[in-house]
Amino acid sequence: AAVAGQSITANVIHSEAGFPTAIHYWRITPVVDTLKARGTLNENEYDAALRYMRYYAGSRHKGPATAQYLPSYDCDMQSMGPTERAYEMGQRRAIAEKAVHQFFRRALRWLEAAAEDERPLWHLGAMYYPEISQSQQSQKASVILHFTLAMLADHFGIGHRFTPDEITQAVETVRITIEIEKKLTMTKKSA
Repeated sequence: AAVAGQSITANVIHSEAGFPTAIHYWRITPVVDTLKARGTLNENEYDAALRYMRYYAGSRHKGPATAQYLPSYDCDMQSMGPTERAYEMGQRRAIAEKAVHQFFRRALRWLEAAAEDERPLWHLGAMYYPEISQSQQSQKASVILHFTLAMLADHFGIGHRFTPDEITQAVETVRITIEIEKKLTMTKKSA
């Protein structure tokens, strides 16, 4: 397993002449990057995941996520020392976590674990639906991830595809579905 945040790197774009520019992009983890490349995550969901993961990694060490390449929304941390910046990122991560419904916070744990050891999407599905196949877990996990990232996007002021009512309905639907599936599984096992 990699060190937490090791996969979060600022990749500097170089000019045609080969000189580094002020333009860069962030790489979270191969798993999240792959989900974006496949179209599983849209740009806004990816941006919300990226921002949360930068705070997560930045709060744990003084590595690339807290380097000089701070996005505009973090410019106020430019003059902070590494320890102070790590503390501030930890505070921002905690506030962002509270913006996500408690039932969906396991998806944040999956994002954090994926940064450390590149866990596949079905691992997230297994947290909620342990009794179904990996392919079904992967499908259900993408729905959970969409709504989790929508809550984060809403917190960060990033546009997203769901209304507040749709998010509330999704929380209830997923909770009810999981309860029904648990009861069905218990009934099958006892029969």
